[in-house]
Amino acid sequence: MKTCLAAIAACLVLGFGADFDGGNRASGGESGQGVAGRPPARYTAFQQGQPGGQPYWNLKPEALARIPAGTSFGATLPAGWSNVILFVEGRLASGGVEAASETVRRYARMFNLVILANAKRNRPNQYYLEKVGIGFSMKINGKNTVITTDTHEQLGAGLGFIGSSVLSGNEEALGDIKQTARYSTSIIIDAPTLMLYKDEHRPMIVRYLIWVAPANGWIGTVAWLLDPTDSDRDYRVVEDTFQYLPPNMREDRVMNVKADRFTFGIPAKDAFALVRIPQGTPFKFTTELRKYAGSMRFAKASYSELLTALSRAMDPQNRPSR
Repeated sequence: MKTCLAAIAACLVLGFGADFDGGNRASGGESGQGVAGRPPARYTAFQQGQPGGQPYWNLKPEALARIPAGTSFGATLPAGWSNVILFVEGRLASGGVEAASETVRRYARMFNLVILANAKRNRPNQYYLEKVGIGFSMKINGKNTVITTDTHEQLGAGLGFIGSSVLSGNEEALGDIKQTARYSTSIIIDAPTLMLYKDEHRPMIVRYLIWVAPANGWIGTVAWLLDPTDSDRDYRVVEDTFQYLPPNMREDRVMNVKADRFTFGIPAKDAFALVRIPQGTPFKFTTELRKYAGSMRFAKASYSELLTALSRAMDPQNRPSR
């Protein structure tokens, strides 16, 4: 059972999909950009940040903050959060699905991965990214409620022994999701996962960059796929495009099943894998953006150059031809 839990947890990591019911703080982007809310042309121009107006930097990779247990949301957002960045519903629906028992399938879709963010104003027309948090939720009394192994009983989740064990495995997997770099108005998040790649389940990283527009509090997100094979060097950018994701996302996460990775009905750790990274509006990687997109670590200068290159790459003329 423990191996089964690890296999499921390995797939329930960051991702996005169709629209969620929550609302972005601002409904539109900034005029003249072509892509609503993309980062400014020169990211180094930002000097605003936390209260007091000083820029905030944290370039040391660390675990992403957790959403407090008991946080619940439905048609409205919980207090203290302005945006649902991610709401994942996972299911086994590709490959050798018949190898997975109904019990394994049920636990694969029992919990929903959630990412929340809060854009906060520190002066008129000046927003910063106050916080980003992650957790697992499930429906309790009709509301999506964030739960943990320590709180699910008192919150009324009714999981039982196996359900609580699955939740424990999921929470353990959250510890691998890192905040790689942080600025006053943006954050880079790296999520290790198993990805279906060339018909194999390969360890890879989905990188997310979330930013807030200082003028109006609008939050945007992009995602791309990295190959960490050479762990002592920068990551390899795998695909030719990155995805610009709509706000407030709900993902129908399809996971691939390798039937030959089951033994007596028990899946190995690499039995399941994501079929694709979250899909939004694709843009082509430019040479300039590719230079920084796979960096393992960032300095202030390289982080600023990444955002500058991203802004330029999000030109409508840089969309791939169909």
